Amino acid sequence: MFMICGYDFCKDENTLNPTPLSSSNYNFTMLKNGIFSHWYVTNNAEYPYSSDEPTVWDYLTIMNANLNGNLQAGNISLLGDDIEGIKIKRRKIDSYDWITLKYIPVDELFKSTTFSFNDYLNQNDTTYEYAFVPIINGVEENYITNTIASKFEGVFICDSETIYKFYNGVQYSSLERVQKIGVLEPFGSKYPVVVSNGMINYSKSSLKGTILNNDFENSHIIRRKEIVEKRETLLNFFTNKKAKILKDWNGNFWLMIIVDNPSVEFANKYGMGISNISANWVEIGDPYNQQDLYNTGLLIEGE
Repeated sequence: MFMICGYDFCKDENTLNPTPLSSSNYNFTMLKNGIFSHWYVTNNAEYPYSSDEPTVWDYLTIMNANLNGNLQAGNISLLGDDIEGIKIKRRKIDSYDWITLKYIPVDELFKSTTFSFNDYLNQNDTTYEYAFVPIINGVEENYITNTIASKFEGVFICDSETIYKFYNGVQYSSLERVQKIGVLEPFGSKYPVVVSNGMINYSKSSLKGTILNNDFENSHIIRRKEIVEKRETLLNFFTNKKAKILKDWNGNFWLMIIVDNPSVEFANKYGMGISNISANWVEIGDPYNQQDLYNTGLLIEGE
């Protein structure tokens, strides 16, 4: 007898079915032109034929939909009341250190059949692996993962919920690395005594950018009222005394906070319609350290 992909060419219930194709690049599936009672997809190529509808979700299961009044094909519904919530986690592809970005309680999760999450705390030119992790009895279940390459252009300042991009006139001042070293000059000694007892080691600088209306790049029209509103929004954001991420397309990536007094410089030749905002900042942690993100309030501990 002639066999194709495990199917008997001369007889059995699958004789006239199309030959299965091997691929790992499918992006979607479609059922149409029929009446269907169950839909099951697995990575197990040796799965035995059976007329019984599968009920067990195992490690190789991809989709399992009973089509009973819904189109859900994932395993969340199979977990019933045991699931407590979902964690969204992220790690750099070359790292083993996962960061929990968000925790979604089960009651919030099932308010809608879909939900979205924006990760503002990402670095440019970096490949991340994201994980969707069900939590049952406080224990993480199997990770459902996807790999995403982070690419963006420009300079951004953000927290976990809000992000602003600077389009024009962006400048950094000199970047300083702060350390504390005491220099003592004892009487009778040619050279000083240097003392360094602390671990202080952080960066500080300043950011400056031009405030323009959002469509200026295309319209080249100054919308004065919109610029004033954006200026006030940015000043409020800069002075809310909360930690932020400053990042750019060069790969610079700082966990920082605005210090001193942000200032606005008006361009008089444009009738004060265009203005530049500037602010000093200091580094306050590692943007890839979970505890630093908790301590600075960018992520909420327990999520």
